[in-house]
Amino acid sequence: MEEDLFEVSGTICLAGVFFGIVFYACQWGPFRRLSLQLFESNSKLSKEDLDDIAVRMANRVMGTLHNIIQVPFAFLVMRDPKVSGDRMYGATQTSRLFCCITAGYFLVDLFICMGQHHEGPLFFVHAAFAFTLYAHGSFTGFMHFYGAAFIMWEISTFFVHMRWVLLKMGKENSKMYIINGVSMIVAFFGVRVLFGNYMSFMVWGDTMGELKRPSPNGTSPTIIWIYLAANICLSLLNTYWFSLMIRKAVGLLFAKKQGTPSHQKQQ
Repeated sequence: MEEDLFEVSGTICLAGVFFGIVFYACQWGPFRRLSLQLFESNSKLSKEDLDDIAVRMANRVMGTLHNIIQVPFAFLVMRDPKVSGDRMYGATQTSRLFCCITAGYFLVDLFICMGQHHEGPLFFVHAAFAFTLYAHGSFTGFMHFYGAAFIMWEISTFFVHMRWVLLKMGKENSKMYIINGVSMIVAFFGVRVLFGNYMSFMVWGDTMGELKRPSPNGTSPTIIWIYLAANICLSLLNTYWFSLMIRKAVGLLFAKKQGTPSHQKQQ
């Protein structure tokens, strides 16, 4: 048991070090200049704006790399009969590695949210819940199937990041910006609202069954209720973020009809 504890802790830390190196290489290292070249054509940006963008861009590069690794990995975990056959306690070495990588990523994301305050308190809440759940799953083997399922939310994140990049480049009136915006709304609604709520419905069904008929040596009811509380909070965050997207899309539509420059409607 102590060997497993050491192995899991070490894997989470190694993943955290890897994503931390990626973040700081993009913020201060050799990739900073390369990333900022995307935005220097926007004459509206000051030096202070570019410094802020460097931090945010580094965070987005780190997140994109995590998603490129973990979304395909999640498909493999969900297709494993040992995991999908027992959605509450099914776990393998592969699924444990999956959870450790994501726990390490969210550990770094949590430190970034605490130390730099660029993304706001809602992102801190998201990072705190995500790290807690994936770290606990890494150590206990609890809910690895759902851990993989909810990573599918991150499919929409690519379009969210691309919207931000295009906006900072001053491309808010471009066709690419509109196409990406439509893709973002469709993807966000599909994976976070529809698929996310469907998975949440399954989580509640499985956990209620576990609470009524506990498995031998199963997870305590307190931990289960913490997972359910996190599920409610993260689902509400997704709903809130989606409502913001719709409001901005409607605002942009009306701005176009009234002939108002769209950048005046952006936040």
